[in-house]
Amino acid sequence: MPEVKFSRVLSVSSEDPDFPASNLLAAGRGKWRTNKSDAPCSEARVLLQLPQPTAIRSITLGNNGSAFVEVKVGRAADGDNSWHTLLPRTQLMSTAESRSESNLTCVRILTPEHM
Repeated sequence: MPEVKFSRVLSVSSEDPDFPASNLLAAGRGKWRTNKSDAPCSEARVLLQLPQPTAIRSITLGNNGSAFVEVKVGRAADGDNSWHTLLPRTQLMSTAESRSESNLTCVRILTPEHM
């Protein structure tokens, strides 16, 4: 299955100047982190656009310090409030690992069984 690349970042809740959300546009190799100078956040969001409507059958997530991730999808034509959960909240690392900043860069391949 071919890799799908994001075409642009539509919005982001917080980003570190060294790891901006626009890094996610770099062929799946970019890293995005929240701004450490902001108050500690329990939730961060980034809204990415694909170049065209796409059937998603699997997701490869490269973690960069998140304990949990959730993936929602929608179509621009359906409006901003029409989101569907593609991947329910999934644990990528334990709370202890997140707090101690250990095991920050695990990779998870999520298949239809996870979605």
